[in-house]
Amino acid sequence: MNTESGPYTEQSRRAHYWQRFEQVAAYIDACPDGDLSLENLSALAAMSRFHFHRQFASAFGLSLHQYVLQSRLRRAGSQLAFRTSLSVTRIALDHGFESLAAFSRAFRKMSGQSPSTFRAAPDWPSWHQACSLIPAHRSIAMTFNHQDVGIIDFPATALACMEHRGDPALIGDSLQKFIAWRKQEKLPPGRYRTFNILYGHPDHVPAAEFRLDVGVAVDQPASYAAAGIIAKTIPAGRCAVLRHIGLDSQLEHSIGYLFDTWLPASGEELRDFPVFLQRLRFYPDVPEQQAEVDIFLPLR
Repeated sequence: MNTESGPYTEQSRRAHYWQRFEQVAAYIDACPDGDLSLENLSALAAMSRFHFHRQFASAFGLSLHQYVLQSRLRRAGSQLAFRTSLSVTRIALDHGFESLAAFSRAFRKMSGQSPSTFRAAPDWPSWHQACSLIPAHRSIAMTFNHQDVGIIDFPATALACMEHRGDPALIGDSLQKFIAWRKQEKLPPGRYRTFNILYGHPDHVPAAEFRLDVGVAVDQPASYAAAGIIAKTIPAGRCAVLRHIGLDSQLEHSIGYLFDTWLPASGEELRDFPVFLQRLRFYPDVPEQQAEVDIFLPLR
C-alpha cells in the first residue's frame, strides 16, 4: 500500500518525470550527430521503447522525430548564418545528416530557403517562425535566490559597437555584419569580451523603435564608420551581476528577477545607465541550454 500523499509528493514525482525527458532533450541538443535512435533515447530516460514515443510527444507537444529534426536544423541554421568558416557540407554531416542533399532538402522544407541562400541572405522572420516549436516547449526558466546576485565594481570598458535599430526579428542581420567585421579586425571572442547593451524590453516598444548594441571590448575607443561601428564606453561603477545559463528566450525572465525581486529587497538604487550583458559561452558553439551570460544592473 502506498502511504505517500499530499501535493509535495505529487509535485516531486512530476518534476522527476519531467527531468527524465529534459535529460533526453539535452542529449539530443548536445549530440546532433550522436545515436538518437529510439532504443538509445528511451534507455537514457529509463523508459520502455514501446511507450516512449507517446510519452515524449505528450511531454513536449511534438513527436520525437520532429524534436530531433528541429534541434538539428536550428543549430545548423545558426552555424550557417554566424559561423561562415564552416562549410555547408561539414555543418550537414556534423548535425547527423547522411549527405548534403538530405540536409538541403530538410532545411529547405523547414525554412523555405536552401542552406546557401539562407547563409547569404536569411529570411529571419520566416526562420524564427519555422523554429518556434522547440522554444515553446522548452521554456523552463531558471530559479534564483538572493545569494545568486553579486555586487561588483565594474571597470570602465571601451567598446566598439554595432547599433541594431528596428525589428528584433532582424537582429540576425546586425549580428552577421558585426561578426564579419570582428573577424576582419582579428578580435576573436576568446580574447576580446563580447557585450550587449539593452535599451528596453522588445515587448514594450514598437518594433521600429527597438534598440540594442552588440559590442566588443577594445583597448581604446575606436569607430569604424564605414563598417557601421561606433565607439562607446561602459562607465565604471557598482553593478549587480547575475549569471544566466540557457536560452536567450529566457533572458528577460532572469532580468525580471533582478528588477522585480532582488532590487526591492536589496535597498539599492539604480544608476543612469542601461542593463548590459557579457556573453561568456555562445550558441551555436555550445548547446543552447549551456550558453552563459552575465547580466549587469548598474547601481549607484
